[in-house]
Amino acid sequence: HRGAADSNKNESKKETLLKLYKNLLKGKKDIQREWMKEIQELDERLFNNRNVYLYFLQMGRCMYTGKEIPLSDWNRDHIYPQSRFIDETIDNLVLVDSSVNRKKGSFLLDTEIRKKMDSFWKKLVDYKLLTKVKYDRLVRSN
Repeated sequence: HRGAADSNKNESKKETLLKLYKNLLKGKKDIQREWMKEIQELDERLFNNRNVYLYFLQMGRCMYTGKEIPLSDWNRDHIYPQSRFIDETIDNLVLVDSSVNRKKGSFLLDTEIRKKMDSFWKKLVDYKLLTKVKYDRLVRSN
């Protein structure tokens, strides 16, 4: 199925996110409204910044710890390290806590992070905020 990264080319990233958030939190209207309000208040052009777009695709959480990260306090990481594989697509980029990013270095994610975060990543896939390609990269061990 399609994820956010392969949204309709005629649809803006902001529109894509609003649609996804409208559908993803059924039964949690207060959370849904909060996220949608935050998206609606931002200027359309801000969503061309990959970090802003990633922030909302990750529901404001570090992809390696699950901790909330303020929009202004992100550190972007390449799932497949740049030293081994050049890929600047959304499917290879995540926002993470800087200390975890430093520990990861030029390696794939360690088993502990993959085990801890798998349920969150699966939830993002179910919500169509994370593509299957990106999920497969996150859980890959070799």
